[in-house]
Amino acid sequence: MAIGDKYTDLTRYLENCGKNTISLTIDEIDVVIGGVLPPWVRNPNRHPWANGNQSFAAGWRNAGYVVTNEDRQNQIITFTKE
Repeated sequence: MAIGDKYTDLTRYLENCGKNTISLTIDEIDVVIGGVLPPWVRNPNRHPWANGNQSFAAGWRNAGYVVTNEDRQNQIITFTKE
């Protein structure tokens, strides 16, 4: 499996949203990707929404987005087109 393949539904969703900036709850992201979101993304002590080169980040990076805000309290992630 190529890097990010597990998250291609997120890539497609962002590519087709037509927005430069979009905010989604973690639950909405999980629905978009078919319920395969790893449970550790909800852990407040981890930083899964970093714009690194890991497979998880490839889901938004492949669509040309970066995470510009992570509201951990409300579990809302904001993606912005690069």
